[in-house]
Amino acid sequence: MKLLKHIVLSCSLFLMAVIFVSCVSTKKTKDNTPFKIADAYYQSWSAGVRGGGSGTNVFIKMGANPKGIVLDSIYFLGKRAKLTSQKEAGLYIARFPSKINKKRDIIMSNEPFEEYGENIIDIPEKIPFELKENECVVTYNENQTIKYYKIDEVLKKQTSQYP
Repeated sequence: MKLLKHIVLSCSLFLMAVIFVSCVSTKKTKDNTPFKIADAYYQSWSAGVRGGGSGTNVFIKMGANPKGIVLDSIYFLGKRAKLTSQKEAGLYIARFPSKINKKRDIIMSNEPFEEYGENIIDIPEKIPFELKENECVVTYNENQTIKYYKIDEVLKKQTSQYP
């Protein structure tokens, strides 16, 4: 009987610990931020030449930013990318390259070590948020703490075709 009580207690403690850890690991987005987003949109692009590449760029224009916060990265369309600051004040761009129209260099050799490290299969990264097609989450640092801000409506602009 003591053994049964000990097993039940151990199992219940283990279950509580698992639930606690899973609740702590979820990332929470903030609704009120010290900065304002003036505009957020994304635009797909494609090079006009074979192997020139293609992808999607996300543009975020900050409005008021009283604390001088710098945006870090973005989660969008199931991927994560770094946001880069542009010369124009408050404009950030994230670039998501795609595999379509991209030149692939495949090493074919009779020496197996020459082909080592070649990435044929691309395993997608699992992001910690469930987002719709027109939603994204921006990460930023505030007082040495990483915080998350969800943008509910990212507008889609017409695809750019480059020569």
